[in-house]
Amino acid sequence: MNRMKNIAPVIARKVQEQQNGHGIDSPTGDGKLADRMPVNKKSWSGVFSLLLFVLCGTAAIYLDAPPAAETGTVAGQFSTERAMQHVQAISRRPHPLGSLEHDSVRDYILQTLAHTGLKAEVQKATGVNNKYGVAGTVENILARLPGSGSGKAVLLVAHYDSVFTGPGAADDSAAVATLLETATILKALPPLQKDILFLFTDGEECGLLGARAFVSESPWVKNVGVVLNFEARGTHGPVIMFETSNQNGWLIENFGKAASHPVANSLSYEIYRRLPNDTDFSVFKQAGYSGLNFAFIEGLQGYHTSLDNIQNLDRDSLQHHGDYALELAKEFGNLSGDDPRSSNPVYFDVAGRVLVSYSNTKAWLFILLAALLLSGAFYRGFATGSLTAKACLWGFAMVFVGGAVAVLVAECASWGTLALARQIERIQAGLLYHSGLYVAADVCLGLAATSALYLWARSNLAIQSGAIGGLAAWFVLLLASAIFVPGASYLLLWPLCFSLAGWLVVLWRDPENKTSGIVLTVAALPAIFLMISMGHKIFTAFAAGSALMVSAVLALLLSAVIWQLGPQRMPRSWILPLSLVACGFAFFIRAIASGGFDQIHPRRDDILYAANADAGQQVWASQDAQPDKWTAQFISGAVQRNTLLDFFPGNERRFLEVPAPALKFAPPRLQVLSDEVTSAGRQLSMQIQSGRSASMLSVLVDSQSPVSGVKINGLPVSLMSLTRDTGLLQYYGVREGGIVVSLSVKPSVPVQIKVEDISVDLLQQTAGQLQPRPNDIIPSPSRFNNAIVVMKSFSL
Repeated sequence: MNRMKNIAPVIARKVQEQQNGHGIDSPTGDGKLADRMPVNKKSWSGVFSLLLFVLCGTAAIYLDAPPAAETGTVAGQFSTERAMQHVQAISRRPHPLGSLEHDSVRDYILQTLAHTGLKAEVQKATGVNNKYGVAGTVENILARLPGSGSGKAVLLVAHYDSVFTGPGAADDSAAVATLLETATILKALPPLQKDILFLFTDGEECGLLGARAFVSESPWVKNVGVVLNFEARGTHGPVIMFETSNQNGWLIENFGKAASHPVANSLSYEIYRRLPNDTDFSVFKQAGYSGLNFAFIEGLQGYHTSLDNIQNLDRDSLQHHGDYALELAKEFGNLSGDDPRSSNPVYFDVAGRVLVSYSNTKAWLFILLAALLLSGAFYRGFATGSLTAKACLWGFAMVFVGGAVAVLVAECASWGTLALARQIERIQAGLLYHSGLYVAADVCLGLAATSALYLWARSNLAIQSGAIGGLAAWFVLLLASAIFVPGASYLLLWPLCFSLAGWLVVLWRDPENKTSGIVLTVAALPAIFLMISMGHKIFTAFAAGSALMVSAVLALLLSAVIWQLGPQRMPRSWILPLSLVACGFAFFIRAIASGGFDQIHPRRDDILYAANADAGQQVWASQDAQPDKWTAQFISGAVQRNTLLDFFPGNERRFLEVPAPALKFAPPRLQVLSDEVTSAGRQLSMQIQSGRSASMLSVLVDSQSPVSGVKINGLPVSLMSLTRDTGLLQYYGVREGGIVVSLSVKPSVPVQIKVEDISVDLLQQTAGQLQPRPNDIIPSPSRFNNAIVVMKSFSL
């Protein structure tokens, strides 16, 4: 009877706890109720947490903005106003390698440097890129600002050529203007200790040709200590320091000291070094030089198109370029020593205001701290009965299952949008110009599915146990990242440490204390800032293709804040998933309502004219899915979709193709300069020229003519470009007199050579014969859009 009297108050208390909405994770001591979800009590604390998280996430994105543009009225300050004058002069029209406008830009840079008081040199050379099978005649511009002491120089790099399809105000006229304005400022200041070199490379868009020629041939390269390369892959946004050379501890330390608005993180370094993308910095990095690579990447829809113009270039992004160039030139130019090549640190910026960096050794000490915090949470939770093993395991598993569900649903939504885009022009335009709305819709639907999964699992997922179990999964992911992708560890480490610290405070007190929600919400803010900022950066880098990665990041974030946003903290248990579904559809509707193609958001199309001078056949060809109102004047009637292997060997892409009228263009010419047989085989030298002053030549060798050696203008070329019938070489910037090609071949096998000359001037060459593009259509950024290709074969 006495025993029943002792048990009765306990039962009464637990019943009362369940009626009050408690009991699932309350520290009862026996933990038996911790596996059951409480009867929901109306609470608005979760709504408050959600609104605070949204506000902080928005702030994280907003704080990523570049610094405001300056007029430069303060002495020694970078002036966006003056730099914009250079951009305007350089980006009037497209200026690709080999064009007349390209020569005008070269002359402008030389004149500006002379006006600044710097003596410039032009390095004219043949640049060769064996990786891509391209070469070209380049004219690099070099200038030196002498230092007062010794030590290896600081090299600032920007390329001055553009693509054929855009004037290149951002890519890379903004960087050229940055170097010109930086040179002007530094020339007026007392000299730095080290020389500052300014290199304006040529032929970057064709295959990094100028950078390769500089590294291979220029005597200036021997005195280079640090390389600072400036690029753009969009028209606005903060300038991100996205790539460094290896063993970059010294570089990052001094970058953090000097940069007033550092935007950088070691995860970007880890991602970029695994991608096939290249810039001029790739050449210096492969050659063993130390350095940093910078670019602004928002506004990807303007990249390599006519939208990359001065009207769309963000002045603030140009200011960020200039701040980096000036601050880092001063920092590295006054350092007494050269790069000691210390180990790679972990680093990240906080709101673009300060750079946090620490060694890999310290990273493991911080991971040990996270392990201690996690152990403390488990110890306290199990000791008080707040946690159960079963619910913790459910929480652990839900991090991975929930992440997979979010990614799967977001990807399905993305695939569905792409399928609709093939049928609905408005969606096609939206994916190009308003991709953020579609990605947001996809991600919201994925997160809605994950939050619904958490709601479904609530009977097994005790909230406190599930939250701590989820953080244990974070710790496992942290260990994996520290081992395999060390630069990414910060993104897991600091959210985990702050969240665990919050949970320790809550578990050490009464978990049902009214302030617990506030403590845990505040503890989650570092996760919100870091993860939302990274998700935004991933979107700006990959645009419409980012839904999968952004969903994975935000699903991981959701697992860390599920207690704060869980059903027990909402007025209705289904508020979070339904709110996310509503947001997803709202974003989708807003994206559709944003409009179709117009003059501000022009359609893109593609056309080229290809002529076989041997067969007397000509075709119009287009890479578009179907003709539009402009290309219909070329592509009409009996349209076929075929490969153009005769003109583009190895390219299996199928083009829209129709017969074209014979436009009279002189075919390329080939003259044998020497032909002799030696002990090494047949040595064949020939001069190849365009018959119509085209700026590009493509030389293709028949697969039945094995080649053992190649030289272009006397420079040896790797044979890797001869594999799989992809031809011999593409040559850019062809000058008067053409190019000299030397081959070593077997004496007994005839050599069959196809030569194409290529010019991207179809509309100019056919002026008056074709209708010009309307204002709501621009050329797509394919390499040979608007091109004339004339091919002729030679048997030698």
